[in-house]
Amino acid sequence: KQIRPKGSVAFATPRRSAPARRCSELLATVVEPEVGARGATSDRLAAAVDDLNSAIESPSSPLRDVKVRARVYPDLRVGLEATRPLKYGDTFLSVPYASTGTARDVTDAALAPVLASALPEDYDGWTGDAGLLALLLLTEVHAPRDALWAAWTRCLPTADECTTMLPLMWDEDVQEILQGSSTRKIYRKLDDADEDAAWLEENIWSANREAFPEQTDAFGNTHPLFSTDGFRWALALVNSRALFIDGALRLVPVADCANHADYALGGGATAEPKAGFTGRFGTTGSAQLVAGDASAGRGEAYGKG
Repeated sequence: KQIRPKGSVAFATPRRSAPARRCSELLATVVEPEVGARGATSDRLAAAVDDLNSAIESPSSPLRDVKVRARVYPDLRVGLEATRPLKYGDTFLSVPYASTGTARDVTDAALAPVLASALPEDYDGWTGDAGLLALLLLTEVHAPRDALWAAWTRCLPTADECTTMLPLMWDEDVQEILQGSSTRKIYRKLDDADEDAAWLEENIWSANREAFPEQTDAFGNTHPLFSTDGFRWALALVNSRALFIDGALRLVPVADCANHADYALGGGATAEPKAGFTGRFGTTGSAQLVAGDASAGRGEAYGKG
């Protein structure tokens, strides 16, 4: 692994020189997904959401206090809708911590046996806990721990979809604009992601392609997995969807489908996710979603993407 001082920027100049283009033209490539791409994924996504609802409603589901179901929304992609009227302060979803994902899970032999045995105990990537969660996400896509994680990962935006959603996946021309217009430099984040991926490729992934395949067909077509592109995709999703709850950055299946109040439809609004307790005796630690609006009717949405 090439060593550089943490916090430094490896690229002092733009990654790729390109003819000058108007900002509005460049940004249009980000905010306007191709119509054909949307249509190509709609049937697959609808089927994935059906599977997710089956996992949510299954008697063996680990979720508790469930008063919502997943639904595809044209503008919000995948969101949650209330299955019964909710009042202010009602808990409508609890995800026990055992069913969330944290950075520690990559060293858990029960959850990620091959990765846990291959990753050095002193591994310290440039991307920190977010990078470890990205590794966990790739592992869950390839070999999910249970039916809930299997269904949830299939509902995530694909790498192609993320090129219109998340800065790490944007076109290089647009990233160049972002590099010059933000104090949180995108090139630094890209460098960190690519250096971690290069080290993982050289030392872990390439040594066992059966356990760490470069591609997957989990999303209906060839999709990057344990590779530079796959790692960047997973990291972009972690940066967008992970929740910091009870002292840890977590992937929280289903709960990440609920967005902030300004995206809620029909008056329903969601308070910030919080730590709480659930279960028969109220002693099971969990990440919880609570209705933060005065009221929310059945069928009202808590959309994410």
